[in-house]
Amino acid sequence: MSQLAEDDDVVVVGARPAPPSDDDDILVTDAAGNPIVIMRPIVASSGRRNRGRRRPPPPPAVANADVIELLSDNEDANPRIVLDPQAQARANALEENRKRERIVETAKAKMRCPLCLDPYEEMASTTCGHVYCKECITLVVAKIHKCPLCQRKLATRDIHAIFV
Repeated sequence: MSQLAEDDDVVVVGARPAPPSDDDDILVTDAAGNPIVIMRPIVASSGRRNRGRRRPPPPPAVANADVIELLSDNEDANPRIVLDPQAQARANALEENRKRERIVETAKAKMRCPLCLDPYEEMASTTCGHVYCKECITLVVAKIHKCPLCQRKLATRDIHAIFV
C-alpha cells in the first residue's frame, strides 16, 4: 500500500474536460484518457445513519481506477488508497519502456563510426558485419569497393540500413 507525501510530484500527461458530474470527484487520466486515480471526498457522518439513502455507485468508465477516498477535512487523517492492479501494471510497463529507451539512447551516444569517429547518424551494416554511418560507408565503398576494416570486396548493394 502506498503513502502519499506532500513532496510527491504529480505529472500531468494529458488533459481533457471532465464529464459533467454532480459530485466532487476528481478524476486523473493518462494521455489516452484512461482513468488512473479518482479522488472522492467522504463526508464524516454525525453519528446518525442515512436511512434508506445509499451512495450512488461509481461511474462504469472509472470503476477499475485507483480510488483515493478522503476521510475528512482534518489534516491528521490519512487518505485511504485502493490500488487497481491493472493501473499498477501499466505504470510498471511504462517505466520499464522508459528505462529501455534510456539504455538504448545511452548506448547510441557511446557508439561511434570507425570512419568519421562521430556518433552514428544513420547506421548501416555491410555483408561482412561491420557497422558504419550510412553516408561514410557508401562513399568508401563507391571509391575503393572494399570494407575499410576487413578489406572484403563490397558493392553498394552490400550495404544495409540498421534500425535501432
